[in-house]
Amino acid sequence: MSRPNFLAASAVLAGASLILLLIVLVTPGAAARAPTSSAVAPGAFQLPSAYCYSWDFNNTTGYDATGVRLRLNHVQTPTQVYTDTLNPFGDPDPSSGYDTATDTYRFNFDNGLAYDSDRVLLGLCTDRPQLRLDQTSGAAWLSDTIVLTPTPLFAGIEFDWQARDQVTVKIVNEQAATLTLEGAVALHPEVWLPLSDLVPDIAAQLPVVTELITEPVTLLPLASQSFAVQLTALNQPIVFEVLLSAEDDPGNVVHLLAQMTVPGWQVFLPVILR
Repeated sequence: MSRPNFLAASAVLAGASLILLLIVLVTPGAAARAPTSSAVAPGAFQLPSAYCYSWDFNNTTGYDATGVRLRLNHVQTPTQVYTDTLNPFGDPDPSSGYDTATDTYRFNFDNGLAYDSDRVLLGLCTDRPQLRLDQTSGAAWLSDTIVLTPTPLFAGIEFDWQARDQVTVKIVNEQAATLTLEGAVALHPEVWLPLSDLVPDIAAQLPVVTELITEPVTLLPLASQSFAVQLTALNQPIVFEVLLSAEDDPGNVVHLLAQMTVPGWQVFLPVILR
């Protein structure tokens, strides 16, 4: 390009830039309308805010029980409690509630009858990604005010989300006796199951997503086993099913179901200031 043409082009560009600058300066709020944020990193996700748990276990005391009492760690206010037919005690006792001094929830049932060898199902929904038994107070069968032995079996479980599609599942033997982890699978219900349907008969009809174990695992007293689980059904409910049995009595089992929604992408829209 010749020098005269180059100078002419430069003058045109300079004039255009000046005109654009003047438009910005004289148009009220023009600068403020520029986008001030954009979508964040695509890896961000929202942790599940609701978990529902149910577990059923045998009355192996040799006596009819009029109640069962448990202390659950870190649970403050259940959003729902299972009171359907598999729970012979109905509503929790008024003595149930959160104890701030110990950060435990008293989960007490005293208004019913569980015959010797009966199976009882308890359940609740909470915002906590864990169901753990307090080791100080634990769990107990009652006949009126008399504590019956042995204590009810209990299976502890914790969820630690590493990513929207990856969760570490920790299964805990809460007993002072050796248990056998007979089975652990992830199930995929088509829709979120109400707590009244979070029961073994319905779980048996759900398709299996993945198996956490392929053969039994021995859990020593108070021991735990962790599993890294990869999930693909984002923004959909998932149910984890766990079966533990007493080493000295294989017929004495605790069957745990835990439901939550798998996280999906967390969407952030640009914020426009005017």
